[in-house]
Amino acid sequence: MELNAKSVVILPETRSINPLNWKLDETYAPASLNLGSIVVDAKTGEPSIGDVGADAQINLARGTVVTNARIEPVPEDVAKVAAEFFGPDGRHGNDYTYFYNNIKDNVAKRVAAYLGKAK
Repeated sequence: MELNAKSVVILPETRSINPLNWKLDETYAPASLNLGSIVVDAKTGEPSIGDVGADAQINLARGTVVTNARIEPVPEDVAKVAAEFFGPDGRHGNDYTYFYNNIKDNVAKRVAAYLGKAK
């Protein structure tokens, strides 16, 4: 992976948050912390919750989440276009897919905390 790659979704001096441990530093979060990813059945097209091995770590030099999730290779022409926007091996479009249940859980906690404070 190329460090400091340009990405249209990351402004200068910004970074992502790790969707598995919710930290802003480079603390590695193993796939065992992943509560479930969306997996689409190749034959039926039906989505379900499964395991794609999506771990997560922030790369502070790029400001991005890095994962070793198992995915199908992207066609070369699509990969070239995506690289222009998201940098090499950019998977920004899969954030919700890879970390679906962790994001869902975090949203539920935030809403509950907000509603608890709103009373």
